[in-house]
Amino acid sequence: MFIVKVNMLFAILLLCQALICYSSWQPQIEQEMEIAEVLKGLSERMEKAVNSINKYEAAINKVYSAECGDISECPEETIVDNIIGNPIYNFQLLKRITVFYKVMEKNIDKINYQGALDEIERIKEKYNGLPQKYEREAVGRSFLKIMDTYKLDINDVLQGILGEKQTSATLGDSDLLYLGKLANINSMTDVSMLALNYLVDKNSTISEKEKNEAEGLIRIQNVRKKFQEKEKRAYEAERMENGYILGNVPPRSNNPADALSEDDDINYKALCRGETLLGEDVIAELFCYFSHKGNPYLMLQPLKVEEVHPPPHQMLWLHDVLTERETEELMHDSVPHMTASMIGQKKTVSDMRVGESAFIPDSVSPIVDRINEKINLITGLNGCRRLDPEGKKEEFEYLQIASYGTGGHFYLHHDPMYVYKSPDFIAQSVEDPQNRYNTGDRMSTLMFYLNDVEAGGYTAFPRLGVAVRPERGSAVIWHNINPAGFSDMHMLHAACPVILGRKMVANKWFREVANIFHRKCGLYMHDY
Repeated sequence: MFIVKVNMLFAILLLCQALICYSSWQPQIEQEMEIAEVLKGLSERMEKAVNSINKYEAAINKVYSAECGDISECPEETIVDNIIGNPIYNFQLLKRITVFYKVMEKNIDKINYQGALDEIERIKEKYNGLPQKYEREAVGRSFLKIMDTYKLDINDVLQGILGEKQTSATLGDSDLLYLGKLANINSMTDVSMLALNYLVDKNSTISEKEKNEAEGLIRIQNVRKKFQEKEKRAYEAERMENGYILGNVPPRSNNPADALSEDDDINYKALCRGETLLGEDVIAELFCYFSHKGNPYLMLQPLKVEEVHPPPHQMLWLHDVLTERETEELMHDSVPHMTASMIGQKKTVSDMRVGESAFIPDSVSPIVDRINEKINLITGLNGCRRLDPEGKKEEFEYLQIASYGTGGHFYLHHDPMYVYKSPDFIAQSVEDPQNRYNTGDRMSTLMFYLNDVEAGGYTAFPRLGVAVRPERGSAVIWHNINPAGFSDMHMLHAACPVILGRKMVANKWFREVANIFHRKCGLYMHDY
């Protein structure tokens, strides 16, 4: 039996992109607001001091310009005869020193630079310091991924247009230069070339030195584009011209790099952009229907089912299965439990998945318990140990809530712990090595969308050629393992980057053993 663990497919693990996690932005915003308040006070005190200085200086210049023209060139005899000898000037001199100068000195003293610096240090300690360089680069990489995946027009981005949404944010030339250089470092040739060429060709505000640096990077990119990516780019151009190839499953391999094909990545990005890849003949056979599944619970309010992809790799989109109140309560109850999302059996943080998640145990949250009951009713599957007294702990998985902020994504992956699974392999429990028992793998996935997303955030299935947009209260269900016990390698999928706003989902994975009598096996080895 040949099995490849999912965590082997996940490339080199990188630093956590913590700032992309939605809740991680809140303390950063609060920190900046507190620092801004300190700086505002400092600025107001400095402005008051400068005004006092200007007033004092204007009073002096009024005297000396009237008598000398220029204070620096005023002869001594003029000072003696015209200024000291004039009682009005004498009075004004003492007034300036006793009034204007005293006010100016007091205002300068009130600036209190050190006090402002001490307060800023206190704020920094309160929030465990300021963001670091690696965090800035992480945010930059996520923004670049958005630009690359969605092929955003550079002029639109500069004007704050993201995913056809006009925002009030704008991107400056210095921002664009930084992103162009960061894209170069990360071998994102197309995005880097767009940014750098814009700065060189347009009347940008960058310095001559920076423009020369940009031109040098463009020459490097041209070489890379010509040699390193020649075959890939030609392949992508051919696909866009002649049509996308669906269902391309690479052969089994011990090399994780071979688990994905060029078509997987090309199709994924096209689906994220909202392109239609599924053939018209297949689309024509898809249909919508109401279903109560023979369950009295669903008789009065049957499921609204939309077929996204037909058998044997069927995907169903269930509309309005959660109420607005249920989605709000789920999101609210999950926030305290959120941590950086991890992948694989070793639970590691990776650039492949940028977001936060939390598994909510049974009997901890009333809303989670109610949703678990609803899940069993609408699927006919067994997904909650609390509802199965005879079930064992690792035959089930807790409901997972996942949150993706701006740039948040989960690159191409399979949900099961093992891929290329065959019927003669059954996953076992792992918590107690001395008393292991069969649990089975993640046979099926049900994913709820808890909110609408302003732009981006689709769930894309590149080998099927379909994508589902986040729709609050809806859910998508599919099977990762077919009835014969084989992995369905066509169910490779990804969470597209969020362009604007936030995306929150709830995932329920159904294990094989707990559903032996809920989802029947096929009559033949290769039945689906």
